[in-house]
Amino acid sequence: MKNYLITGASVRSKGAEAMVFETYRKIMEIDPNNKISLLSTNPKYDISVINKASKSVDIEVLSSLSPRHVKNRYLNSGVSLLFLVRDLLSIILNKVVLCHFNLQIQYKLPHIRHIDTCDCILQIAGISFSKDFRRISALYWAEQMLIAKIMGKKYFCMPQSIGPSDDWFINFCAKCGLNNVTYIMPRGEKSIEYLKRLHLRNPHIQFVPDLAFAFPNPSNDEDQEIYSRYRLDPSKKYVSVLFNTHLYTWGGMPIVKMLSAVIDTMIESKGYHVILIAHEVDDQGKIDDRYINNIIFNQCKNKDDILNIQDDLRANEIKSLLKCCDFTLCSRFHGMVSSLKVGVVPIVVGWADKYFEIMELFELEHLVVDYSNCSTKDIEERISYVISHNTELKEHIQRFMPRYENSSETMKEIVMNNV
Repeated sequence: MKNYLITGASVRSKGAEAMVFETYRKIMEIDPNNKISLLSTNPKYDISVINKASKSVDIEVLSSLSPRHVKNRYLNSGVSLLFLVRDLLSIILNKVVLCHFNLQIQYKLPHIRHIDTCDCILQIAGISFSKDFRRISALYWAEQMLIAKIMGKKYFCMPQSIGPSDDWFINFCAKCGLNNVTYIMPRGEKSIEYLKRLHLRNPHIQFVPDLAFAFPNPSNDEDQEIYSRYRLDPSKKYVSVLFNTHLYTWGGMPIVKMLSAVIDTMIESKGYHVILIAHEVDDQGKIDDRYINNIIFNQCKNKDDILNIQDDLRANEIKSLLKCCDFTLCSRFHGMVSSLKVGVVPIVVGWADKYFEIMELFELEHLVVDYSNCSTKDIEERISYVISHNTELKEHIQRFMPRYENSSETMKEIVMNNV
């Protein structure tokens, strides 16, 4: 029996939900007595999702949040930094000196305490050491990897996009961290190229596709329940739109107006009904796709032909909705992955290389546009192409999918052979 700690993920994200549950399933296949915990920044929400999702999933949710020491957030950050330094010194003292006397200094920061009590860390970050994130993110991951190494813990970078970055500090953090982990599982060619450029000493690197490709699709009965719930008519043509709140934060109203215009054109000229799906929902947080979907909905002229879903759907409930569509328009990464998984062609408005490297696996990278410089014409040209080649493209996805659906089995073998 081993204690596994999952980090870097919250089941608030439907992609992370699929990856966490698939990881749980495979780790329990290794040994049904294994204990699995999830390090969470939103424990209350994650517990509620896990309890609703399946009674057979027994994941302990642990808070990674440091307590507020003072009211001022800047002073609080300073106090947390002091505690980090104190805990790092404690780790060294515990490992070098106090272990000989069967003594140990207790750690102040929650994430260090939880790392100390586990045997193995499964990092499901999705993306790390990328130019699209700030330096503090790279520093955090490097710190966690080095702490695990000093404590003698196994550390697996689960299937994810890594890099790229031209920032010297991010690359320095990547080298320091990744050279000290047990195994690295890049999920695409761009990540592999970045790792090669780092010239890592760590030889334990293996391509493993995204774990969500292994997460089972919903059954026909589950599909019918969703279609009945939302009164979907099989005689109508549907397109799903899974927009990303971050793109509104970065791109503002211009990108919303562009997308609204595209939706109106699909309805007026192509005869489609559009389903707006909130991929990430959080009543208490800043990341809630219902907010941006409401703005898009209000900008559209043809509201009667738009289903704006406000519910917090589970990963497979979203896949049921995608199944009834001719194609999808995605800026949510795992909306794209889910679309591919159920054999529906995604047109992708992306913000990072991770979108390209997954679509590259299916030779569909030409259906990805960068949100920062795309136009209405760019998206509508891809819509016209997908409509005219839809059957051919779906067959294309089905030919490639069997190569990637065993991703979690590959991950399980790597963990088994290295724990």
